[in-house]
Amino acid sequence: MVSNDVANDRLVIMPAYWFMYNMYALDRNSWKTGDRDKRPEKLQSLETNYLAPDTVNSMFNAITTLEVLAGKMVLTEPPTGKTYSREEYQVKGKQLFIDKDPLVRDLLINGNEFEHGHRKCLIVKAQKAWETYQEFILIYGVEVHLEFKLRIVNEIKDSRVRDYENPFRQMTYQNTEEMYAVMGNPAKNSFIKMQKQQFEKTQIKVSTLLKNWGLE
Repeated sequence: MVSNDVANDRLVIMPAYWFMYNMYALDRNSWKTGDRDKRPEKLQSLETNYLAPDTVNSMFNAITTLEVLAGKMVLTEPPTGKTYSREEYQVKGKQLFIDKDPLVRDLLINGNEFEHGHRKCLIVKAQKAWETYQEFILIYGVEVHLEFKLRIVNEIKDSRVRDYENPFRQMTYQNTEEMYAVMGNPAKNSFIKMQKQQFEKTQIKVSTLLKNWGLE
């Protein structure tokens, strides 16, 4: 969120505002966008989830930006005449955020980082924003992992079902009962059942972890 602090002649930025204070709007917009998709044939898949790959990439970029700005603020104030690289700023800033140093709770920096001018820019709740981005990236990673596991389970199941539906395979048996007697019933396949059980265990573990981390 960006606002113009006229009284103090500075730009004010609150990173990760929507994720910290307006999750209702994010969730509702995701649902609303999908609900309004009335195409008779949805040949093209549209991403409506607010936690999409491009969003996560932007979060990674935002984390890097916050770390660089935090490191630059601390290492160059007061001026010492020493020069630092962007990587050195980032390493310093990252450690400050990890340590929850009070210096980086908010960041007061030169405004020319974000606008063409010389006034100051105040980044409010920088520490909380940095932590919020980290949390949502973690949530995204967990969701992708679960989706991948579920896809594997479904692919295994579908692959086995196709074996039974193969007409060339079916013609070698007199009926379904004989085929099941030789190949086994796909609904009772022990390997498929094991994969489903592993997926369910993973779901439980992930849910427990998210609750312990206060993310669910």
